[in-house]
Amino acid sequence: SGPAHTGQPLKASVRAKLGTLIDEEIAVEILFGPIGASGEIENPQIMHLIAAADGIYTGTISSEIPGELGINARIVPAHPLLLSPAETGLSTYFCR
Repeated sequence: SGPAHTGQPLKASVRAKLGTLIDEEIAVEILFGPIGASGEIENPQIMHLIAAADGIYTGTISSEIPGELGINARIVPAHPLLLSPAETGLSTYFCR
């Protein structure tokens, strides 16, 4: 609904089909940051989304980043014994 302005909160939501997984086994994250000359997100910030309904995860990005902002969603494994969500090699990215 129109361009966002620096400092304006942006609502983010992700719909995920988890199959047999449960909310406690995954983390749904938004990565966002300025778009660099190569078209990639530079120095991304990570925000964890919260389960709002069955398969829907939401949050609000509050960014002071001027210029074009890139946003990407990812779903990663979550467990207290994992050192990193990338440890299992099961991370999933969605780009639009």
